[in-house]
Amino acid sequence: AETSHPGLYKLWAVIGNDLHCMKLNIPRVFYVNQKVPKQEEGVAFKKVNRMLPRSNMVYFLYEYSVPEEMYLKHINEINADLSAPDIEGVYETQVPLLFRALVQLGCVCMVNKHIVRDLAGRETDSFDLEHLEMRSLAQFSYLEPGSIRHMYLYHHNQGQKALFGLFIPSQRKASIFILDTVRSNQMPNLSNLYTAERTALLEKTTEELLPPEKHTFEVRAENDIKAISRAVQRILLNYKEERRGPTLIAVQSNWELQRLAAAVPVLEEFPVVPVHVVDEISYNVLDWQRHGARRMIRHYLNLDSCLSQAFEMARYYHLPVGNLPQDVSIFGSDLFLARHLRKHNHLLWLSPTARPDLGGKEADDSRLVIENDDQVSVEINAQGCYSTVCVELDLQSLAVNTILQSQHVNDMEGGASLGVSFDVIQQASLEDMMSGNQGASALASYDETALCSNTFRILKSMVVGWVREITQYHNVYADNQVMHFYRWLRSPSSLLYDPALHRTLH
Repeated sequence: AETSHPGLYKLWAVIGNDLHCMKLNIPRVFYVNQKVPKQEEGVAFKKVNRMLPRSNMVYFLYEYSVPEEMYLKHINEINADLSAPDIEGVYETQVPLLFRALVQLGCVCMVNKHIVRDLAGRETDSFDLEHLEMRSLAQFSYLEPGSIRHMYLYHHNQGQKALFGLFIPSQRKASIFILDTVRSNQMPNLSNLYTAERTALLEKTTEELLPPEKHTFEVRAENDIKAISRAVQRILLNYKEERRGPTLIAVQSNWELQRLAAAVPVLEEFPVVPVHVVDEISYNVLDWQRHGARRMIRHYLNLDSCLSQAFEMARYYHLPVGNLPQDVSIFGSDLFLARHLRKHNHLLWLSPTARPDLGGKEADDSRLVIENDDQVSVEINAQGCYSTVCVELDLQSLAVNTILQSQHVNDMEGGASLGVSFDVIQQASLEDMMSGNQGASALASYDETALCSNTFRILKSMVVGWVREITQYHNVYADNQVMHFYRWLRSPSSLLYDPALHRTLH
């Protein structure tokens, strides 16, 4: 979770049976490709070997790692220095710090052995990103059932009306707050409503995926939201002081979490898991409190199955459960590809805009951004009267199939037998990479397809991994990634969107 200090994040970790809140310093890391080598070594940079986006030529590549606060303070001076004529490009300046941490750490991590040795038994609650290392779920489990308790904070606001509900399943207690222009409590008997809804749901699901029965409901009506915020704050503070073990708060609200935390500051002292459920309900009816209460209780009854699914998704994506975004399919593809690229020593072209980060040459890519092949209809309908059979075909996952069968394209073009292909750029040898002389072996590239060939190979390995998980283990989350793959590839809102990669597939 972010803090008010740039580059400083909160890291919630369950260690043994205890929940710990630690500080995580995430530096700003970027790469500078210089045409001439630096004369001396520096503290903030080191020479590295990486592959650049679109197969840009590596001259002398340096990795800079500076504290975010310093980076923000001196950003104008840094930009002025980096616009020198001997600099080919500056890469990965647009990678969000949190995304970098999620890519590197996942949901299970350990402290580096060297750091443990340096600490020599001393306790610390502050770590740098490089102090921690990702661990696989084959080695360690992640939040197994029973390892962490949960509370549920429901909030829905419409104009002057709002409904707050704080449910504590372990205590079988719920505090409901009504916000209206006048203090009117028109709530039905919530205990009876809860029992009726729970009994109805029990016919469709199992007891394990439901909260305990017979809750005690406390209802208050207020006309000032600050009074409700103070009351919720007080309940959560009391719970915290009782030290009831590791507890997360599942929050379902139509406000941003930051706005809600500003109203109830104690939320920042708990790990928060957002519940991404869109609540389609109108409070512009006479008995809105009854409708709102029923909807809220139904959400609470579905919470255990929602959290169970969230934990499963977190394990699959290797992502902390509190960082699961609303569109996990798109974000998951970004995350998987970023990890694959790191593994293959490739820099990211991540950008929040439709233009990929190409080290400062984004403006050269206007043609590809403007082109859009998806406007072309692929529907073929030959009307007429036929004496033979008419067939309607429904084809799915064409993009995934194209990637899986991509090796046959060169064969069909005759490139494999001749050893020549205009769509594939020759890979630099290890000797060239070590000497920094990759330009000597680089072929002239005639289009973006050739420039993206290395990236395409990495993309293919990611998709092949998903398909293997589907065929061997029937993994539903891998299947979900495959289903949403083309949506991710063609969506300019994807972090790793590259129109050239999209074009390569067509």
